[in-house]
Amino acid sequence: MRAGGLGLVADLQGLVDALARRTGRPIVLEDRRQRMIVYSEHGHPVDRVRSESILSRRTTPEVIAWFRAFGIAEATEPVRTPGDVDLGLLPRVCVPIRHQDLLLGFLWFVDPDGSLGAPELAAVDEVRDRFALALYRENLAGELASNRDAEAVRNLVTGEHEVQVQVAQEVLATGQFPQGSGIVTLIARPVLGGGGEADELLRVAIEQALVEVRRQLGPRLALHLVRFDHGLLVMVDDAPHPVADVARSLYEALGRACHGLDEVGRIVVGVGSRRASLAETRRSYEDA
Repeated sequence: MRAGGLGLVADLQGLVDALARRTGRPIVLEDRRQRMIVYSEHGHPVDRVRSESILSRRTTPEVIAWFRAFGIAEATEPVRTPGDVDLGLLPRVCVPIRHQDLLLGFLWFVDPDGSLGAPELAAVDEVRDRFALALYRENLAGELASNRDAEAVRNLVTGEHEVQVQVAQEVLATGQFPQGSGIVTLIARPVLGGGGEADELLRVAIEQALVEVRRQLGPRLALHLVRFDHGLLVMVDDAPHPVADVARSLYEALGRACHGLDEVGRIVVGVGSRRASLAETRRSYEDA
């Protein structure tokens, strides 16, 4: 976890727990991409989507698309969303968290009978600024780390040779990748049917799959990047998990992440050649 991350999450957990006690409702806090950050203790009611999101700490693109259709990403005030039997969703109240005009996340309340009323929403409104400040700090720290990793991989696959060597040295020096290891690059691509074009939901699905597999591999054994219509995973070639197993895991993870995205016809995962150093990432990427 990045420096300071534990403290920021602890702050958010304390805010969520206090608000849950005050409203008498279980709460989930997500970031703006609808990735779970923290949640309060849960009793009933809990639907299938809430249970699965707590277990996996993510929301599927299918469910994200459902919620986005009700304007939660544009909203500045609480939004009530209906239930959906097929998705396993009970009605909810979504409270967007913003810092000025910047969307930072969402507070979610399951509300099957519509009983979450003005007193509870007033309690939420009293602490929205505190959530916004904490999320803004978390967002800055997270974006800096994420952008640094993404920029490194982007330079490794698109930069001139001198840039590739320099970036590889910087990545190794900061401990993001083990010294002296060979690498192999995997590419994961959802193939769209009917002339469809990649959109943000598709890229969210790719990101989810890559992050899931990176967690399985363990810290400092892989880097990843989401490009326009595909993702790439750069991993050490002597990782605890064989490359073929990682490719299979990536295929399965992307399949799960794309569930419900009707435009996705099939999933393709390519495995590049093994290379002796991180500076040779582009060659492995091109082979994949």
